[in-house]
Amino acid sequence: MCSRFPSRRWTPLTTLLTVLALVLGGSAQAQVANNCSNYANTAKGAYCLNGSDTWFDVMTDAIKAKVAEDKAAGCATGSAGCTAPHILQPAGDPAPGESILFYNGTGSGNAANSMKFGAPAGGGALPLNGGQPALGTQSIGAMSRNFRPNESCASSGNPNCGTQQVGQFPSWQPQIPNVGGLDAATIITRNQGNRFTNFTLPLLPTDSTKANPNATGLGCTFGNPGGPVGGVAGTGNCYDEILQLILSGVDGSGTAAACADQKRVQAIADFSAAFGSTLRHFYRRDENSGTTDTFKDKINVGRFCNGTAVGVLGTNKVHPNLNNEDHDPIRRPCDVSIAGVREAVSCTDLTVTPPVACNSNSPNCTQGFLTALSENDTGISDITVTIATRAGTDTSGLTVGYAGREGIRLPAGNTAGPFINTNPPTNALVRQDIYLLARRLFIQRGPALPTLDGTVTTGANVRTNAVGGACASPPCTERVNNLGGPNTGLKCPDGDTNNCTGGGTKQRTAEDALFLWMTDTGGAGSQQGAPGRFNLDPIMTARGFLACTDDSSPPSGAGNLCSKTPFPVIPSPPAACTPTASGGPASWKYDQVACTGTVICCSNGLACNAQPAGTPANTCAAATGRPVNSACSANGVQAECGAGLVCTDIGGGLLTCQ
Repeated sequence: MCSRFPSRRWTPLTTLLTVLALVLGGSAQAQVANNCSNYANTAKGAYCLNGSDTWFDVMTDAIKAKVAEDKAAGCATGSAGCTAPHILQPAGDPAPGESILFYNGTGSGNAANSMKFGAPAGGGALPLNGGQPALGTQSIGAMSRNFRPNESCASSGNPNCGTQQVGQFPSWQPQIPNVGGLDAATIITRNQGNRFTNFTLPLLPTDSTKANPNATGLGCTFGNPGGPVGGVAGTGNCYDEILQLILSGVDGSGTAAACADQKRVQAIADFSAAFGSTLRHFYRRDENSGTTDTFKDKINVGRFCNGTAVGVLGTNKVHPNLNNEDHDPIRRPCDVSIAGVREAVSCTDLTVTPPVACNSNSPNCTQGFLTALSENDTGISDITVTIATRAGTDTSGLTVGYAGREGIRLPAGNTAGPFINTNPPTNALVRQDIYLLARRLFIQRGPALPTLDGTVTTGANVRTNAVGGACASPPCTERVNNLGGPNTGLKCPDGDTNNCTGGGTKQRTAEDALFLWMTDTGGAGSQQGAPGRFNLDPIMTARGFLACTDDSSPPSGAGNLCSKTPFPVIPSPPAACTPTASGGPASWKYDQVACTGTVICCSNGLACNAQPAGTPANTCAAATGRPVNSACSANGVQAECGAGLVCTDIGGGLLTCQ
């Protein structure tokens, strides 16, 4: 389909971002404050879009650019120049002429949750109207990963899908226009002479875009380099997939036994050797992050050694970092919080029974080597840059982490990223899907609003189960109250206790307008007739991401990751283990805990009913009595080490049973 305008009309959009500050002036400031009604500043009344933090700056800039275009076309006054759908609040709204949409971030998982038709157990919107399941609270979502099987409606077998949704997201494969651009996950270090420069990882024989799981049967001579020496595979011992080992233990299970194993201790010692001393902290994104899913999928990470990181879905809404578990058996000093600079993270006092979460300044507190971040540090817009800033400003160079590729660009010059199998995350290698952690950035679109039954009372929550049909089993539910009014039965996807109703067809119309502006191949969403990539690509590149093509043309062929098919299925994560708390950190001292049936125990990865001999019934075995060279938490004789062993500092504060 041809655009209404020749190509020269599209090019001014590439310069739009550079003039936004001049064009919008005070409007840009108002846009920042124009928050969604269920969060801060209810007076501005914009609808909230949850989604990937990787997309935060891109989506915020896209909304601003769309607002500027709509204003220039006279959409706020009904001008004839307004030829495409717009996203401006109409007269009578709290902020007429400003954006009706606000991007909230909080992670790819929250984008999927907010679009999903489902019950609380599925992570979707909570039920309302006598227990009937509710549709999601938004219809588009920016994600840095693809859908998981339990988030799609590819078949009627998914309990989260109703008859209106079956056939949506077939095989979890969005169309090529849904791929907004490319990025890569990276390990982030301070840019200095002493640092790790290359990970040598074996590749899966059947899929060169994924790492092969660590070979758990390799022998280990503790104290000698445990992995490839000088980047040459097969010249060391202990392990062959160092990233899986660091993040999720010797077998990728994330159990206390796997994460305390001498092979993981050796891997962290080897990783640290390049920095001149034992690393203090390795920061990761939480479970809501698509970047985290990239590591799960590409590096064979099952559960992480620090435990579950629920972030904003936890009970602490003020400081979501403190919702994340701190179960890593390799203990390090707490990263002290600094008011107005660095937010507190989960730390634990393991010297008391039961252990307690504690202030990071307390003398008995320690922090796991692996720690999840869910909260922006002061003055930083997203978690990627927060992790990069923590690594880049640590003058000792002993703080590392993982995040998106933006983390080795921002803050400029302070950070660096190790290569993987000698491949850096360059534009060419990411676009060709050669760099191992290359990934697509999706702008997803959820199920359409169902047809309304016109015979019911105006404003009621209704949907038909067939086109033109009446509600088959009253009371039925629509995505939200069609008039945008309060609905006390529907809570926000992040568990906020405020009402989170969305805005019915009014919200959906605005979301469709933004989606068209970003993706439409014929330019139907732009006031200037520009195809979506001409609108989105300049923003992507300005924010350090990679557009699918250099000239904003549609991508094609298997040589471009944007158009490479089939789109890989993102596997669902393993079931939670015991102890794990869904709303916040569980308190655990690696001792025995109660369990039932076939639930998995965090201590050893075995089912509750398949624990080692001598373990009491309905009890997970303790992760104590550890053998020589295993990790432990405090100097001296302690129960974590086996009989006759003492927890000893073997250098740089790295504690092992000796």
